[in-house]
Amino acid sequence: MAQLDTVPSEGSTMLNISGFYFQKNKAAKINDNVIYWRCQLNRDKSVNCKSTCKTVDGLLVGKPSPHNHSSNSENTGRVLKFRDACKKRCNKENKLSLNKIYLQELGNAVR
Repeated sequence: MAQLDTVPSEGSTMLNISGFYFQKNKAAKINDNVIYWRCQLNRDKSVNCKSTCKTVDGLLVGKPSPHNHSSNSENTGRVLKFRDACKKRCNKENKLSLNKIYLQELGNAVR
C-alpha cells in the first residue's frame, strides 16, 4: 500500500497519484474506512476516463486502473491549493475584500 498525496477541493479532498487526480466516488456501506475514488476527468465528456482506485484507512490498495489520457499537469494541484486558500481566507477574514485576498494569495502562489 502507498501513502497518498491529498489536495483540498471545494470542501472535499482529491487524491494525486502520479499526477492523476481522483475525486471521492463513494464510501463502502459496511466500513467507512474503505473509500472508492474515480478519475477527476470521469465527467468530462471529451475524456470520460473510467480509472478508479480504492483506499483503506487512507492508504491506496493496489494500483489505479488505467487512464485513457495523459497525467494532469502539476499546475492542477497548485490551482486547487490556491482556490482553497482563497476560500478559507474569505470565510475567516470578513474585513478584507475578495480582490485583496485574491491578489495576496496570488502573490503567495507565484513565489
